[in-house]
Amino acid sequence: METKKDITLADKGEFGFIEMLRSRFGDRYGSDVVVGIGDDVAVIDLGGPEYLLATCDAQIGNVHFPLELIPPYDLGLRVVEVNASDIAAMGGRPKWALVGLNLPSRTPLKFLEDFYSGIGDALIRMGASLVGGNCSRTREEIVIDLFLMGTVSKGQLIKRRGASPGDIIFVTGTLGKARAGLELVIGDQAKAKRCDEIVFKRAQESFFRPLSRVFEGSILAGSGCVTAMIDISDGFIQDLGHLARENRLDAIIELFNIPIDPVCVEVAGLMGYDSLYWALSGGEDYELLFTVPEELVDDLLRYYQGKQASSVGITSVGRFVEGSGKVFILDDKGRIFPASDFIPRGGWDHFRN
Repeated sequence: METKKDITLADKGEFGFIEMLRSRFGDRYGSDVVVGIGDDVAVIDLGGPEYLLATCDAQIGNVHFPLELIPPYDLGLRVVEVNASDIAAMGGRPKWALVGLNLPSRTPLKFLEDFYSGIGDALIRMGASLVGGNCSRTREEIVIDLFLMGTVSKGQLIKRRGASPGDIIFVTGTLGKARAGLELVIGDQAKAKRCDEIVFKRAQESFFRPLSRVFEGSILAGSGCVTAMIDISDGFIQDLGHLARENRLDAIIELFNIPIDPVCVEVAGLMGYDSLYWALSGGEDYELLFTVPEELVDDLLRYYQGKQASSVGITSVGRFVEGSGKVFILDDKGRIFPASDFIPRGGWDHFRN
């Protein structure tokens, strides 16, 4: 008979582990905790007109990024943008960062200089500052923990839960570009060498230097039309599944409306993969996935398009219906089937992948 002692993290999975923590600590919150364990960002009410947003995300060499291949400047940018994406999904703006840096003592100082230059430039882009951190020695690994805090007006906070049946599902930008970049960097190098130079560069930058949608998230929050939102880090299908379960609704995705990045299409074809599969499961695009009541879609589009600060488009890709937290796919022949039939794994799970 299997006991708790025999169950491992691989059995539980990342999200089962998170649920275990939420069930243990979730009933201990005071009235100042607006959102706690289970979301990517904690939301704290300190009084005043804004909420404090707080998140942390680890980046580990040869788990999240190929250590020998990514330039340290790009790594600094990446670690900031990955965290900022979570705050963007709440409609907030990053303000303060702390870096926990764990690395071998033989690490060249030039690596550190370039790494922190990347962090600084990414923070400047979004109007945030580095205010502290910690460092420690490891034997081999490079482990980076970035703690990012931000704020959002109380009237503009967007949570994962808030969608209703009939809400239209939107996504910012395009999908699959980060997976294309990863495949070019660590995949079949004989095929990768045949890639067009411009396409290769854009794909690689999409993976090494993702851009969080902090400005777009703020615009969406200001529209007053968005009911729920999450960023796409683990894969479109998997992150949509999080929204579906949080809202106890089913999602129906229109396969023919998925905005596949042209770079994804070209690289997938070159490497012998299905670009649609990459777009739906690849992850790390750091786009925003959000819902809008059908009657407010026109209002949202007018508001968003009127904000010239963003050149990033938004695309309607499906809707929520009554259900129990599942994701379904509608194809161009009118057939509806579970997303798991097309994407068995769905996306990234730290302890199972």
